[in-house]
Amino acid sequence: MKLLSLAVLACALAALPAGVAAKKVAVKIETSSPTPDADAPFIAKSLVLAPERVAGFELRGATDYPGQPLLGVSLNYAHADLPEMTLHLFVYPIGRVTREQALAQVMREVREGIDMRLGQSLDGRVDYGEETSLDLGRVEEDGSLRPESAPAAVPPPAEGDENARVLAVFAQADDDLSPQRGRELPLQLAFDGRSMDSVAFAFYRGLYLFKGRATVNVGVVPAETLHRVARRAMAVLVPAIEVRNTGSCTKLEIQVDTKGSEDAMQEQLLRGMAASHLRGELENCAAELDATVPLGMRALPLEFPPGTWQQP
Repeated sequence: MKLLSLAVLACALAALPAGVAAKKVAVKIETSSPTPDADAPFIAKSLVLAPERVAGFELRGATDYPGQPLLGVSLNYAHADLPEMTLHLFVYPIGRVTREQALAQVMREVREGIDMRLGQSLDGRVDYGEETSLDLGRVEEDGSLRPESAPAAVPPPAEGDENARVLAVFAQADDDLSPQRGRELPLQLAFDGRSMDSVAFAFYRGLYLFKGRATVNVGVVPAETLHRVARRAMAVLVPAIEVRNTGSCTKLEIQVDTKGSEDAMQEQLLRGMAASHLRGELENCAAELDATVPLGMRALPLEFPPGTWQQP
């Protein structure tokens, strides 16, 4: 985890206005230089880079949706150990939201999409399992989950220890924004004479949603085997997919309530700067889009016309 220099933080904290009547002030941060045109869309262009092969998973198909860039791209992977499995990963933009908002949207879309599809079938039915959180850092090579360890007790920083205070704030921001943490939803569905085991996943990385779905006909393998293979797929594919962006997403803004105490304002600014710095790394937004394609990656460009985004 990279940290802003303490000197930069100190200067920003000292710059907070004293005795300002306004309720809030905005602190603007630029994540790259030079900045794009002020009227540029929040995301003007993106480049999705997907690995052709990783950990036994092979990319069999990659498509975008011409004229509908908000739908992003669809990636179809396969694994030789379970060739009957259908594995899709949809990567599409949402912008700058909280992780909770992003994951809730993906899971809502999963249910709505399945319910709509089953509504078109006379024999359609679905049994949803329990939706649970998933930390990709806990996924073993066989797709099983390591037991969740209790969080280490971290003593509060000693009074006056600014270095420890900054590190603690950044550690909390890193935990809050971790792209490793998502959601998992097992389900069984039937339509058009077929019965299938399936599992859906949701992740939020940078400015993009990652919606995974693995499906196999009932009886091919136990449902738990499908879940383990699919979980392993998410653990290796989601971090391996890179999304580069350009647009006004280079701009980040922190709101500070100036009606609070000086200590409260400094705490707001410090937490805001920590979150903004980490978002800047995760969002991968630059003034110019890097179009180079590494060996072994497939590139899918996306372009967003003006008016696509409502975010500032």
